[in-house]
Amino acid sequence: MGELNSVVIQHQHQDQWCWAAVTQAVCQYFGNVTTQEDIVSRTLNNPGCASAPGSCDFPFPLRFALQTVGRFGDQNGVLTFADVQQQIDSLARPLAITVSFNGPLGETSHYCLIKGCSTVGGLPQVTVLDPAPENGAESRIAYDDLCSGVIMGGPWTESFTVK
Repeated sequence: MGELNSVVIQHQHQDQWCWAAVTQAVCQYFGNVTTQEDIVSRTLNNPGCASAPGSCDFPFPLRFALQTVGRFGDQNGVLTFADVQQQIDSLARPLAITVSFNGPLGETSHYCLIKGCSTVGGLPQVTVLDPAPENGAESRIAYDDLCSGVIMGGPWTESFTVK
């Protein structure tokens, strides 16, 4: 059961830039050092985002950012624990995920990254990197709790494999 120890995530530089922070972490894992501002500018085709990032602070589909940097593999629903293990252990690739929240403005998406998986006491667990907390929080979460949303405040709804 593996852990991709070289996968790290920075705090998202703007309130809505979880998609840029996850994309940046994927790029850096594969050796392409880039900034969130550059990813946002390229994805939105707006060079002004680098100099005035606050003007580009809005949610955006992760798929398009991963496509822009050439790292998008496939988009699926929730992967089985065995499929997560394959991504981490066999392919040595982190797995980007969507956590969905229902709030006053309806459903919103938040993107995180799974960088590890293991079985502890017979229970499957995953290591999740969340770009929202100031310290770029890393948490070990029971696979079932990630799926149900009991820990994150919303359920895991989508998966993005990377290449």
